[in-house]
Amino acid sequence: MKKIYLFLILFFSAALSLSAESLTQLEGSFKTGPAIILIAILVIFVLVGIFFRAKDPADYYAAGRKISTVGSGMAIASNWMSAASILGMAGMMYGFGYNGLAYVVGWTGGYVLLLILMAAQIRKYGKYTAPDFIGDRYYSRDLRIVSAIFTILISFTYCVGQFGGIGLMFKWILGLDYAWAVIIGSSVVLLYTLISGMIGATKNMQIQYVIIVSSFLIPVFIMAFKFDYFWLLPQIGYGAAVTDIVQGIPAPNIADGVAMINAYGHDLAIVPSPEFAMPWDPSTGTTAACTIFPLFLLGIWWSGSNRAGAKAGLFAGFLITTISITYFIVGLSGGSLPGQAFISYWLNVWYFAWIGAPLAIIVNIIVSLLTSPTPLEIKKFLAEQVHN
Repeated sequence: MKKIYLFLILFFSAALSLSAESLTQLEGSFKTGPAIILIAILVIFVLVGIFFRAKDPADYYAAGRKISTVGSGMAIASNWMSAASILGMAGMMYGFGYNGLAYVVGWTGGYVLLLILMAAQIRKYGKYTAPDFIGDRYYSRDLRIVSAIFTILISFTYCVGQFGGIGLMFKWILGLDYAWAVIIGSSVVLLYTLISGMIGATKNMQIQYVIIVSSFLIPVFIMAFKFDYFWLLPQIGYGAAVTDIVQGIPAPNIADGVAMINAYGHDLAIVPSPEFAMPWDPSTGTTAACTIFPLFLLGIWWSGSNRAGAKAGLFAGFLITTISITYFIVGLSGGSLPGQAFISYWLNVWYFAWIGAPLAIIVNIIVSLLTSPTPLEIKKFLAEQVHN
């Protein structure tokens, strides 16, 4: 695998430099350089899927328990830096400018927080899916079914963004009709996933990690070097460049005093037009934060959270979610409901979890304190097995 990673870095760098001009061409034409990169990567993905094809059920749902700690970290990072993330973040930055960084920082910090506060504890609990954990922890078949429905809906919404991103990139690179671009791109993903299960998907995510990190760092190196920032450690140079952009300070090597607005320049644009920088459905993360997240958080860290509290908290989070999305759809279609401006501002579909998640947690706690306590065996299991 290490040889594959090195080859990908060298191949990607060479192909990117040779095809820089074609990268800036908009839709409607076949782009040779990007097409070579895309096809080569897809062939590698399929070959990896065949080589690591699933041999038993464990390979499908647990990657055969053959993934190392470093490999798991690479796969997790690749999953975060997915099509929805890359194109969505580009859309956020395009639409909101510097303020869009708040979403990037919050998302990144939240991802790390989830890994620290939940991932290890859920593993110790012995349940690996949301319905299994919630149903067992809150000793409720109803909650298991409801959480399964929410999980499917959230995953489906997220996949819309993922496959939409695949379709947009295939359309841009290959000059295909959007519908065919989605079908072809999705078919490749399904092909290696069905062949190899989770083990092949994880190996491919490791490869994607190398590709994505390289595609992030190479432009930042170029930008920092081009404008005389500290380019040896691009994060430092990029941070200084962002600060100068916000303050309207010219880049160090610009003599005419023009503030640096587009540091890369059109010749190195990774996303050629706003169409390819779409902020994917923001309701996905906020819906999860209002419904599933409070059940996990309290279920792991507070043994007093019981079945009644979980149901009440889930209902409160679902209510806020429904209100926000309803007002968003009505406003998007040109209609208006009572309090439209107020709800659209305070419960905006981008960030309604700032009210919905705390409310769901508070309702869960209050109802749990007022109703029958959690069974003693669950409290004992949490204390001894989960928290040692």
